[in-house]
Amino acid sequence: MTSGGIVDIQMMSVWKCNNPLKVKIFLWRAADDRIQSGVHLMKRQWSGPKNYKVCDKLETTDHIYFNAPLQFFCGLI
Repeated sequence: MTSGGIVDIQMMSVWKCNNPLKVKIFLWRAADDRIQSGVHLMKRQWSGPKNYKVCDKLETTDHIYFNAPLQFFCGLI
C-alpha cells in the first residue's frame, strides 16, 4: 500500500501540463487504448458497425487517431 506503483513518464508529463482536465483524461484514455471504438463496443455486444465509416477499415483507437484519412476531419472545419 505504500508503494508508488508503476510510474509512466509520458503520462506524468501529461498530468503536469497546463491543459484542461478533460483533455488530460482524454489523452490518458487514448494512451491506455480505452477510447470507445468499434472494436471495444463489439466486446459489449454492440449491434452497430465495427468498421470506420470513412475508409471501411476496422475501427480501432490507433486507426482513428493515426491512420484514418484526414478528409473526414477537414470536412468538420
